[in-house]
Amino acid sequence: MRFSILPSLVALAASPLALAQVYVVTDNSQQFDNPSSSVDTLACAAFLQDYQTIGNIPGNLAGFSNVTSDKSLCDHCVTLGWQGREVVVWIVDTSPEEGFEVTEGAYEQLVGGPLLPGVYQAEIVSGPHSCVAPVPGSG
Repeated sequence: MRFSILPSLVALAASPLALAQVYVVTDNSQQFDNPSSSVDTLACAAFLQDYQTIGNIPGNLAGFSNVTSDKSLCDHCVTLGWQGREVVVWIVDTSPEEGFEVTEGAYEQLVGGPLLPGVYQAEIVSGPHSCVAPVPGSG
């Protein structure tokens, strides 16, 4: 299960550190739920050549609707915040919904508990910025 976050894209594009209001809503898509799915199924696959499956990619994964044919936001992270909680998500795919779609674990970190129906107001605390993740077999 993934979750959508509808951001203020103007603020995100204007400044990588701009605070932007976002909305968190649930989504029933299953893109990140199958850890054995090939990375080739992701829009940012060209940036993820060190990983063979979605389950091999470390961290909290996200799809972002602004990932377009130029893929300029692929392989970047953003920090999302809600009521004093923060979660960093790694943009690895596009989103069919306007805004972000995140893994269940990222959603639970952000809202402080299991999936709850409804809309949550949050903000982009920072980003997009470089994601630092270990390469498999390098450590």
